[in-house]
Amino acid sequence: MLEKLRQFLEGSRFGPAEVKAAEKITPHMVRVTLQSEVAREFSPDCAGAHLKLVVPAKDQNPSAFEAFVEAGQYRPEMRTYTIRHARPDQGEIDIDIVTHGDLGRVGPWAQRTKAGDALVISRCGSPKLITSGAKRILAAADMTGFPALAAGLETLGDNVAIDAFVEILSDHDKQPIKLPSGQSVHWIVKTDPYAPSTDLIDAIKGAATPDASTSVFVAGEFTAVAELRHYFQNELKVDKTMRYISSYWKAGLDENGHKQAKAAAA
Repeated sequence: MLEKLRQFLEGSRFGPAEVKAAEKITPHMVRVTLQSEVAREFSPDCAGAHLKLVVPAKDQNPSAFEAFVEAGQYRPEMRTYTIRHARPDQGEIDIDIVTHGDLGRVGPWAQRTKAGDALVISRCGSPKLITSGAKRILAAADMTGFPALAAGLETLGDNVAIDAFVEILSDHDKQPIKLPSGQSVHWIVKTDPYAPSTDLIDAIKGAATPDASTSVFVAGEFTAVAELRHYFQNELKVDKTMRYISSYWKAGLDENGHKQAKAAAA
């Protein structure tokens, strides 16, 4: 199957991948390890970068998925995810996927996928956390933004201070992160992902005001991100070279609807 997918995708920025393992690492997060020749082309420091996934729908058997890709029908079904860990020398990447029962396309797939399953991935972008010249990180993320944040935090030296606030759905969704000595992440439990992110926003606004050497990172739900974008961009006027602020989803919308909402707000 992988060879057929490779032929269908030849000349594009996409290629086939195979699931090597899938593990539920927290109650609402599944880590899927993928193997792909495409991943061998990735930079060794690509953890924290985004890429596109195209996974079979629940009703697509392998033959139907092949036909779906061959017909070029996959582009509207692309979903954006973050590389949590990368091992390009082995052609492997880990993708951490938030799950909400039967909601979405990729979350339900992550809960049912198994070793040997095929999918399609794209080439990757670049890591999102700005580390160059930063002496402090001020960050806000929900579980969708956490993989990009965590991957970036794990690259920091001991001379960088971290004020990172992460919104999770339960105490059991806390994850270990390899941070510089003496640094930690502040976890904020919000059991309803669709409720306002009041505690997360208050925590960020209550933190020390960023200076010129502070890297700002915000990733999560559209409404919360919009408020923090206004705070950092319009009120505090943090230089654009020191901020990454992006919504990863919007309550009530699929990815295409979210893209339209982002475009309208730009």
